[in-house]
Formats: sequence, structure tokens, C-alpha cells
Amino acid sequence: MFYIILCFFMAGCAAEENGIPSLRETYSYTDTKPFGGAVAFSLLHQLFPGYPVNVKKEGFDKTVAWFNDKSSIYICITRYFFPTPQDKSALLDFIASGNTVLLSASLMDSVFLAQLNCKLKDAEILKKFAPYSWQNTFLKSAPQTATDKESFGYFYLPFESSLKLAGSNYFSHKISLNHSAEPNAFLLYWGKGKLILHSEPRALSNYFLLSQNNHLYFKQLMQLMPAHPENIYWDDFYRRSTVAGGQNKSGFSLAALMANPPLKWAFLISLFLLFLYLLVNGKRRQRIVPVIPPVENSSIKFAQAVAGIYLNDKDNKGIAEKMITYFSEFIRNQYYINLQHPDAALADKLSKKSGVPFEKVRELCLCISAINARPEISDELLLELNQHLQYFHKNKL
Repeated sequence: MFYIILCFFMAGCAAEENGIPSLRETYSYTDTKPFGGAVAFSLLHQLFPGYPVNVKKEGFDKTVAWFNDKSSIYICITRYFFPTPQDKSALLDFIASGNTVLLSASLMDSVFLAQLNCKLKDAEILKKFAPYSWQNTFLKSAPQTATDKESFGYFYLPFESSLKLAGSNYFSHKISLNHSAEPNAFLLYWGKGKLILHSEPRALSNYFLLSQNNHLYFKQLMQLMPAHPENIYWDDFYRRSTVAGGQNKSGFSLAALMANPPLKWAFLISLFLLFLYLLVNGKRRQRIVPVIPPVENSSIKFAQAVAGIYLNDKDNKGIAEKMITYFSEFIRNQYYINLQHPDAALADKLSKKSGVPFEKVRELCLCISAINARPEISDELLLELNQHLQYFHKNKL
């Protein structure tokens, strides 16, 4: 029968399109991938032949709270266990009535653990920031469970989580140790019943149970169960519910973090330090850089001042001479032409070099000659000179 389970599991792994099976930890009783629970579910049928396994898809408050069982078995394998207060009360009442519960979870509600005087040392959060490398790791049966202290190993992330009881408890004993020799499973007596508290659900996965003879590890746990139970229940609710009373399927959530006091305080302190950092660094560290006005072009102001003097004195002749002087300097530097005696030949030469039409250049030369010949000039002649000069500068090459 075990080889049939092995073949069934291998067929499920081979169904992956890329040849690599999914490593998602579902622990579903129908999931044949490495971290499903199909093998454990099948082994349960083998170890208790003739007993039907009832799959429960609701919380304890809606299932066992209504039962009158006195020697039944309830198995819950999940990654996160965060029940509601009503579910916790119903679970403990169910155990106290004489029933046996196997609860295996990587991360559990700290309030629930406190009721059991138990603490969980978990590496689940640390693995998200500093993942372990895969290695050969193992679990070992405690002396109270197996006299030969048999170990069960496989190749994957190391078994790091462990459980610790607060003070001495005469109503409990260790049943499993991780590779650091720390207990990761306890048998707790509660009322008339027993609770097997287990912190390594990966040890009940398909991959682990099918490695070497690891199926014996599950059988040793089942030896702690009643030989002739009234009923056998398999939980399929909490593996899908990662927060208390919720149906969040997105994995680890904020509510799960807030349910664990050490993680809760670490999270709140981190938020406070972040707020303090933003508050302190929100103030400008450097003084405001003053606006420096651009340097003014003093030559323009000088030209405006000089032009103002000429305009105030109505010295059109002086203004025209300055304009002609600047234009002559420009022509001499740009086209190597002396504008001392403007005539038709010079106009023709300047037109060819500058690209300005000959008629316009000739009119400019005639205007310059007229200004040079008169002792005083009118506003109209000064304006005409300005228009000729502007046209020349706009149309020159």
C-alpha cells in the first residue's frame, strides 16, 4: 500500500509542466505535490482501517463544539494557526472531554500558546529576510517516544522552530526533537484528553514522509492516539485561513503578525522609528540658497544714457554720426570695405558681398552722403537713416 502512495505522489509531481513540482506549503489532503498532505491522509486510513476520516471545512466552534465525542481523533496540519476566541475555547473543551488532537503549525497564536503555558521559537519571519540554504536536516524521536532515538531526515530547509514550556509541567513530555536537539513537539494532557502540539508541519508533508523511512515518524505520532477512536476528523479549514476568523489566502498577514506580542512590538517600534526619522529629517538641513539677480548689461545702460543726452539736446546730427560711425566699423570688419566715400561703385560692391539688394544699398549710401553734407538734420532724415540700417542688418548674409 505504501508503494501505491509513492507512485501516486510521483505522478502528481510529474504533472508539472516545467518538470519542477510546486513547493507551496498547502498541506491539503488532496494535494500530491511535495508539501501537500495526501500521504499523511492516506497513512491515516492505513493505520485506522475501517474508520472513516471526516474532513472538516469549518472552524472548531462550528464543528467539535457540537459533538459529544469522548475518545475521538482530530488532526490539524497547517502553516499558520490563528483561531478565533470561540474556536480556541471549543478546541480546549473538545480535548478536555477526552479526545486527542494533533495540531501542527509553523506559526501559532501566542494567546492560545499562553493558555497552554507554552512558547514557540519560530524562524518563519527570519526566513523571509535571510533565507536558509537547503541542506540535509533531520528530526529525532525523543526518548519517551522511541527508545532507539531514531532520526528522520531529508534535504530541504533546516528544522529550526522549537517549543518551550513555561516552567515545569508534569502533565507533558517531549515527543520529537529538531536537528539542534530542541523539542519541536510536546504531548500535553488537558483535562481527560491529550494535545500533540507540533511546530514542524513540513515533517508531515508528502516530501518528508516519502523520504527514506520517514513514514515511521508519522506512525510514531499516531501511536499516541486512541487505538479505537469514536471518530477521526481531518481539518481542512485552518490551512486556508491565515488570520483569526478570516479567509485570507494571500499568506502571512498583518493580523497574524499582530497576534504574536514580540512581533507586534517589533513592528510597532519599527513604525515609531520610521516616523521619528521622517520627523527629524523633514526639516531642511541646508540654508535656503538666496536668489542672485543676473548681472546687468551695463553697456546697454551706457548706450541708453548717451542716447538720452543726444535726444534731450535735439542733436540729431550727433546721433546720426554715431550711427554712421558704428555702421562703417561693422562694414570694414565684416566686408573689408571703407565707407568713407559712399558712391554707386561702393554700393555695388557692398551689395554683392552682403547680399542686400543694390537699390537698398544705394539708398543707404545716398542717405549717409546727405547727412555728411548737412550741418544739421531733421527728425525725418534721422528716422530714414535708422530704417535703412535696420533693413540692411535684417537682410545681410
